[in-house]
Amino acid sequence: MVEFGVAHEPLKVGEEWHVIGRCVTDIHVGARFTEFVPHHKRAGGEVGSEYVCDDASPVDLTIVRILAYGKELESWSAGLTAKLVLRGSGDNLGTFGSLCG
Repeated sequence: MVEFGVAHEPLKVGEEWHVIGRCVTDIHVGARFTEFVPHHKRAGGEVGSEYVCDDASPVDLTIVRILAYGKELESWSAGLTAKLVLRGSGDNLGTFGSLCG
């Protein structure tokens, strides 16, 4: 299983999706995501607010590049931030949530 937390609105550039966020698990070029799970802040708006997950939406995206700290990498570790370049069907991507596969 692979998971990547999306922190900014994904950008479509030609046939590719550019997604910025944090690795929840270790990731590598060639890994495939099959769903996007949107997250949103629970009503109440207090400090330390709780985030909840909505229903998953299907995607079919493969990592073609991992970019971090001015370098292109073949793999990247859980807990670290990165920009992923993905190819495939990602029309269900949202601004904040998790890509899972």
